[in-house]
Amino acid sequence: MAIIWAWGWEVRAPLAFYTNTAWSSVGGVDPNERTVTHQHPSGYGGGNTSLSLTADSWLRTAPVFSVPSGGGINTTFRAAQNFNGASTVPLVAVYDTGGLEMAGVYAADTGVSTRLTVKHNGVTVGTTSAAVTTARWIRLALRWAIVGGTVTLTLWVDGVQVLSRSTALTTVSGVDVARWGAPMAGGGAGTVVAYHDHTVVWGSSSDPVTSTTWIQGLRPNADDINGAWLPTGAPSNWQALEDAADASYTSTPTASTFQVNLQNRTNINAAWTSPAVQAVQVNVAAAGDGTLPTGTAGMALGGSTASGTGTAMSPSGGLCTFLRTDKPGGTGWAAADLDNLTLRYGAS
Repeated sequence: MAIIWAWGWEVRAPLAFYTNTAWSSVGGVDPNERTVTHQHPSGYGGGNTSLSLTADSWLRTAPVFSVPSGGGINTTFRAAQNFNGASTVPLVAVYDTGGLEMAGVYAADTGVSTRLTVKHNGVTVGTTSAAVTTARWIRLALRWAIVGGTVTLTLWVDGVQVLSRSTALTTVSGVDVARWGAPMAGGGAGTVVAYHDHTVVWGSSSDPVTSTTWIQGLRPNADDINGAWLPTGAPSNWQALEDAADASYTSTPTASTFQVNLQNRTNINAAWTSPAVQAVQVNVAAAGDGTLPTGTAGMALGGSTASGTGTAMSPSGGLCTFLRTDKPGGTGWAAADLDNLTLRYGAS
């Protein structure tokens, strides 16, 4: 298979847009953090938004992807306070379609460094001998491979395998939810203690889950024509997204569908081949209403279009998303495709 879901927080939506779309959270959660972010390799831009959490806080997705039998998750985190080995909150975890934890990574020790404990449905599968420390970005790759009634969990830290153990499978094989947490000691009321960024989910245990993947947020042109962005009188970039059906801005209640080009806004160099573009995901933060409560994200390229499934959008804001590993009307992605891609959103 391939990457089936990704999240880099670049949609910049407030927490309510997540929880209105069946995501859940506890504690101090900010998915629009712009103070501490995980930068991309030199020459490939930099994401400027991450997820921040206070001590023992967590954010959990709705069922936003589908991994039927074995897969992996690759993500980065940074601890800003000491770890708390007594915390029951995982650094990262994935859950089966019934809500049970397929695989989770926890802090084992208390202090500026910690070993990592890997669990399956509450059962400790193993604890690493190697430790991670605070004050630096760390990349975790966690794979679950299912054979019969056994699940094997394998963990990598910064590309180095630190644990691989098997245990009896006590969940169903399908996974559809991810969770990020902050098992760290508090640094005072409201103090941010952990950051997360660059999360991708792989759909098969044979996929290269250890690949160093980066999520690049691309800014829309916002006027649906090639060339420099022209706001056409709207006071902000987002209000200038023009409705393709009735030519009114999306801030008006009559907007039912729109599309927006990336041309000449992202300035992706045609030589951008390393790191390779592995997938493109459209994320839309929007509000629904009683007449048009369902939102659908999509994309268009060279006369071909593709769309995701409809998502119930709350009147106070929601999220819908759509990912493609192959471009509409073709295979693979090239940098030039990103500059010519049109993002789409429809309400029904």
